[in-house]
Amino acid sequence: MKNIFQIDERSHSHEDKILKYIDEITSRDFGFPSGLIFLEYQELESDFKGSIKKLQDPNNQTWGILQDEVLGMFQELLRLLQLFKGFYLGNLYGSDSQNLSPQKINYLINKTLIRIKRLVCVLDPDYSKIKFQDKKSENFYTMIKGYWINDLGIRERSLSRNIGNNESSINELTQKLFKLNSKNVVVYEPESGLQWKPDLIVSDGKTRWIVETKLMNIDNFIRTYVMFEMWKMYKEEYELLID
Repeated sequence: MKNIFQIDERSHSHEDKILKYIDEITSRDFGFPSGLIFLEYQELESDFKGSIKKLQDPNNQTWGILQDEVLGMFQELLRLLQLFKGFYLGNLYGSDSQNLSPQKINYLINKTLIRIKRLVCVLDPDYSKIKFQDKKSENFYTMIKGYWINDLGIRERSLSRNIGNNESSINELTQKLFKLNSKNVVVYEPESGLQWKPDLIVSDGKTRWIVETKLMNIDNFIRTYVMFEMWKMYKEEYELLID
């Protein structure tokens, strides 16, 4: 009886959708503005006019105190893609996986693909914004709805946050973002009597920054907020590959 489970000359002639997806993710540009403008406090003291100009320029958005955490996200993706391709394209002979059935191998492939897709949900967050008015207070608010990949690989809504719709609410959200995602961070309320009052002042014990979250950057900042909420979900689900 002939063995129908044999590799033939046509094995590489068809398009591998999984590899195509992995290659697309590998080459995708995940960079986007943070919605935050950081400036070292010393620079404000030495060049006041120049510093104000930088703080008011939306093109100066950076990651500042969050830089290390953002770098960790990209390192996690790079390592995850490397491990997946090594398993997917490698030879199982002589490896710890040599006794796995095709069914179990397929399970591992799908499980790792879901992890990759969840990390893409972090770096390229899928979300929507809904503005609504509270009937009692008549105040306007913004609701964020973020999407995740469930255990079946299906996109579903898993994040719902009311972030408010005014400058004080955004500042509170920014403080929460820093405290949850940066080690040793201290957030200071700007002192009264300053010649120019920033939104926030933060420090990690080494550097003291002035931070601006102006409404002109609000869409970028909301995306950043969702990204870090998704990153928190990812870390609750998985042990990081690079710590």
